Amino acid sequence: TWQAFETAPWLQLNKTSGATIDQVTVTVDTTGLGPGVYSTNILFLTPDIPGGSSEAVTVGFTISPELPRIFLPFTRH
Repeated sequence: TWQAFETAPWLQLNKTSGATIDQVTVTVDTTGLGPGVYSTNILFLTPDIPGGSSEAVTVGFTISPELPRIFLPFTRH
């Protein structure tokens, strides 16, 4: 069995525990986030291994600033 932990408010996991072999879907909510680089770790713990085991998976993305829009006056000849 395993458990997953994340701490970034913009990151959601579709499940936080399961049994191997399994799949976890990661969703990012960019609402309210400005341009920049965002990164966090998801920690997976497996207590079934004697002494326990953990693995960190880094998740990241970049929000690019919007390019400026340039409007030129239209003139007819």
